[in-house]
Amino acid sequence: MKSLIAKKNYILVIDDDVMMSQTISDFIHGKGYHVIVCNNLEEAFSELSQYKIDLILINFWQPDGTALILLEHLNEEKITTPVIVISNTKGHQSVLECFRMGVLDFVVKPINLEIFWYKVECLLTRVKLQHEVKLQRVELEKMLYEKAREEKMARNLFEHLVNIDNTQFEFVRTFCQASANFSGDIILKGLAPNGNFFLMPEFNSEVRHSTIKQLIGEIPPQAA
Repeated sequence: MKSLIAKKNYILVIDDDVMMSQTISDFIHGKGYHVIVCNNLEEAFSELSQYKIDLILINFWQPDGTALILLEHLNEEKITTPVIVISNTKGHQSVLECFRMGVLDFVVKPINLEIFWYKVECLLTRVKLQHEVKLQRVELEKMLYEKAREEKMARNLFEHLVNIDNTQFEFVRTFCQASANFSGDIILKGLAPNGNFFLMPEFNSEVRHSTIKQLIGEIPPQAA
């Protein structure tokens, strides 16, 4: 099980504190994930361009900048990888700026690894569910589009057949109007030469005679 997860899931750790990054890396490896460790932002940008990362763990202060630079880069490149920021301080301004730019959690050192991993798992589960919902929405929109396209084609076909059937009766004026929920049934209403309306229903499915009589009865005869 872990070997299968390791082939698919990558967590990027960005921290120049070798001891801390190694501790986190070893712990995450034990949970069945691959870990990519970077010592600065430049290395992180390079790894992001090569791998599909599931989660980024970054120390706020980096040798070549801060976590805010990484967040700006992710926003510019439209990368939606979730980010957790790790910091030695609880500076309110830094925390606020991180959340404004899309960080999903902020962890203060020293880190309790078990609690930290519980947060990571909850975050990964939420992101996975959001991704599945997005895929399902796309699939649903595709199915609705195909359904609408097939109904439009069916309407056009039936209207074409109706027009072909009535071209030889120039004295009959008819029209065909599709229902909101198209099912292939046709109801034709026309005007006879004597001025009377007539109704010609044609159904794909079995319909009660009383229903047809009711439909016909709703159209009053016209004076000749």
